[in-house]
Amino acid sequence: DREGRDDGEPLVCADGTRMAGPGQVIYWVSSREAALALDPWFVPVDDAIVGLVDEVRNYSPGELDP
Repeated sequence: DREGRDDGEPLVCADGTRMAGPGQVIYWVSSREAALALDPWFVPVDDAIVGLVDEVRNYSPGELDP
């Protein structure tokens, strides 16, 4: 959720770079894009990590309005 708490079912993703750790916020792709994200291409995976999130900022509604 917006506060970083677990929300929903766990998801298992292939990590081609082996850099993501437990509890880390990630970007992921699924389906055909997941198979293309790993080397060699078209490996049999459903979900793959394509990025690691460095920082998350939550702003209140209107906080960024000029």
